[in-house]
Order: sequence, then C-alpha cells, then structure tokens
Amino acid sequence: MADNRKNRIEKTLIISGSILGIVLVILGFVPFVPIFGWSLGIIWNVLWGILDVYLCLRMLASIGIISVKKLATPRMPGISFLVGIILFTFTGNWGGMILIIAAIVQLFEQNNN
Repeated sequence: MADNRKNRIEKTLIISGSILGIVLVILGFVPFVPIFGWSLGIIWNVLWGILDVYLCLRMLASIGIISVKKLATPRMPGISFLVGIILFTFTGNWGGMILIIAAIVQLFEQNNN
C-alpha cells in the first residue's frame, strides 16, 4: 500500500508540474506578442518556451497521461530532476520546482525498494 501511495504522489507531482509548466509558458507568451516586430529577445523566449512545452509533454508521456510513443521516456529520478532544473533555472518556471520534488520522491522510492 505504501508503494502505491508513493507512486500516486509521484504521478500527481509530475502531472501538476508538467501542466503548470505548460500553462506558465503559454501565459508567458502573452507579453511577448510582437506588436512592432520580432526582436532577438522575443525569439529567444519563444524558443525556450517551445523547449519547455516539449519537455513537459515528455514528462506527461513518461507516466502514460498522453500516449505518443516517440515522446515516451523512462521514469527515472535523474530525468525528472534534469527537466525540473532546466525549467526552473533557465526560464523561472515553477513547474520545474514541482518536477524536482517529484524526482526526490522517486529517489526515495528507489532507495526503499
């Protein structure tokens, strides 16, 4: 029962972190709507936003929420931690912090087994 509970907590954290990451990227695009043209800063933010959405979709595919075989990755603490670091450090996306917490939960689960 404890394993099922940890697995459920881990999945909930990955789902909430990934969805929050996608929502924050979409909301982050709103101020960058080019009114007077594209600048290098806007293009840079759009590229990081696309990378963030891609990584969040990979995390959702890793737990089976979306079923795209090309996006599926194994569920490992290192992958969750790396994606969380990328999201939080480079874009300030709080979904990344939730993914880091999910990686810590995964790590404790592996150590207990």
